[in-house]
Amino acid sequence: MRLILVRHAHSQANLKGLICGQKDSPLSLKGVEQLVRLKQYAGNNSGRFGRVYSSPLTRAKRTALSLTEKITYVETLKEIDVGDYSDITYPEAFKIEPKFKNLGASPDLRFPNGESYNMFVSRVSKFFEEYIDKSDDEVITVVAHNAVLNVLAKLFLRVNNSALYLFDFRNASISQFGFYPETNEYKLLSLNSGLD
Repeated sequence: MRLILVRHAHSQANLKGLICGQKDSPLSLKGVEQLVRLKQYAGNNSGRFGRVYSSPLTRAKRTALSLTEKITYVETLKEIDVGDYSDITYPEAFKIEPKFKNLGASPDLRFPNGESYNMFVSRVSKFFEEYIDKSDDEVITVVAHNAVLNVLAKLFLRVNNSALYLFDFRNASISQFGFYPETNEYKLLSLNSGLD
């Protein structure tokens, strides 16, 4: 089995250095350019992406549509709900609550009007169990957000790590993971195959 993780294209929130969470943020000009390259790549690799799941947030939907039109949108693939911390910069958030610098060390700390890291991991884990772990598909592609992709990667690799970001998935990048049943091995095959 192969798991392909694709982070959404560059958004206006990325451009401004803002925490976005579940708030919709349109793509930046850079993001639109990334979609053109991603669409060309997908056209040259037709059928390579298997079953495609995506976050329903616009930045992920537009990215997924550059790969294929056959997409299943899944609510549990939305980014972590940062509640009142949407639309502020990371330094501003850390000044308000320094513990947010390392959510893994404070997994029950909840964003005001949002969710905690544990709530987020539980939500994404349900998707993993239902759509990936129990799947007979040879290839599954997930288009989502950096934190979501990190949880999925850790679950797939069977890594127990409390850090929110084990990997830094770049915007519009493609990362691949493989499972080899004959040896029962889970492997990272490629990280951030760039289209830049």
